[in-house]
Amino acid sequence: MNLYRFIKEYTFELSTLGFAIGTVLTLLSALGIWALGSGAGEWFDGMVGNWKYWIFLVCIMVALISGGFLVSFIQSRKELMELLDTDSKATFTRNLDDAEYLAWKLGSRYEIMVEEKKDELRLGRRKSKRK
Repeated sequence: MNLYRFIKEYTFELSTLGFAIGTVLTLLSALGIWALGSGAGEWFDGMVGNWKYWIFLVCIMVALISGGFLVSFIQSRKELMELLDTDSKATFTRNLDDAEYLAWKLGSRYEIMVEEKKDELRLGRRKSKRK
């Protein structure tokens, strides 16, 4: 599995991990910067020294970027689930392009869900425009 496919398949997990690590390290470095009198601030300051300022800035960026990916993934997944939650063949067919795009964007697990819904509604398989 190449790196692009790995990142695409595990976007949710990687985003959650990045957001959690970025948030925790941001809080620790903020303690190190602004709470030097406390035990936690001095502990972190002793570990990283003056790097705490850079860690603070980088971790804020990591938390924000990972949070953005996480929110985007959750919104796309919610939209796909709403498109798949229909028993009407006409409604599903009308929204099929959107469902296939979202499934492609989210990963192979969701592509399988769209294919299963197509089988459930007895739609013929058609060739996807995307690779």
